Amino acid sequence: LTEVRADQAVATNTGALPGWAFGKDGGGAVSFPGSAGNRITFGNNSVVTGNVAVSTSVWAWFTNTAGSPGEVTVNFGTDIANQEIFIARLSTGKFYSEFGAGTGAVTGATTLVAKTWYHLVSVYTTTANNIYVNGGLDGTTAYSSANIGAGTLQFSWGSFLNAGTYQLEMAGRLDDMRIYNRALSAAEVKTIYNRPWDLRWQPNTLFVARSGG
Repeated sequence: LTEVRADQAVATNTGALPGWAFGKDGGGAVSFPGSAGNRITFGNNSVVTGNVAVSTSVWAWFTNTAGSPGEVTVNFGTDIANQEIFIARLSTGKFYSEFGAGTGAVTGATTLVAKTWYHLVSVYTTTANNIYVNGGLDGTTAYSSANIGAGTLQFSWGSFLNAGTYQLEMAGRLDDMRIYNRALSAAEVKTIYNRPWDLRWQPNTLFVARSGG
């Protein structure tokens, strides 16, 4: 169980240093300009590997929600052939989650509006890939074949690693970024949305980044 402030994560960042902006709850949020090299990375993916449950949670504010493929919120795994990458991003203005090359893909129903805060959660249960927007289930698909690859590649926020190159850089802000190596329940997702710090010390929390504040 770990809690890491975003400013500490940025201190070991391998990309260009993102800036700071006004956050969801009045503190600071990590601000991404949408240009190459701007991302947060924090440790190699050696825990969430294979077909295992995993959840990601983040408050996101996008400068622009148009375009497909869209900007990435979180990515981890490996880009080695025959192993999959877990990514959560925008696609034509909607929240989207997949396990590499479109496998296990699910697209939300909500069309996101630019320059608006949204709570975005992706939950893989080992039998389904579910996505939540602002505390409610927004899309689901049956999927049980994830193969999240281990390796030397790091977890990253704000950019997607494809064939050794980071791309789809986010333009916007991220706050209260979390990764759990378990499947969050619908009730837990709602709790994080309504009272974001109630679950910060729960078991199987890999990463919690409170941006500023």
